[in-house]
Amino acid sequence: MSGRFTFTAGNTLNAAQLNTNVMDGIVFKEQVGTLTVNMTSGSPWSTGSSNVTGLTGFTVEPYIFITGSSNQGTGLVAAHAFATSTSAFTIYAFFYGSSTAGRVFRWRAVQATPSAAAGS
Repeated sequence: MSGRFTFTAGNTLNAAQLNTNVMDGIVFKEQVGTLTVNMTSGSPWSTGSSNVTGLTGFTVEPYIFITGSSNQGTGLVAAHAFATSTSAFTIYAFFYGSSTAGRVFRWRAVQATPSAAAGS
């Protein structure tokens, strides 16, 4: 945040105070979801990938954050994402062990400002 303002009852915010004290830190666009990635068994790593489509309102490729669901079971589970456009991305999943069980991931797509995923 650029600055700090003490709000008191009856005070009216001007545009600069609103932009600095309220709008700083609010992302331009954000979407979240959950996806199950089907795995292909391998040794020592099982792998899988799945596309997320239907993102709306992004003007640049967003940042994608992924976390595994708490019901993954035992074994190391890792994933990364690759944004393919402003409306889609692919999650690549890895499981240390031979398994075809689907792995559940939660994702968050974020664009900080109207013109940049990272913001200013």
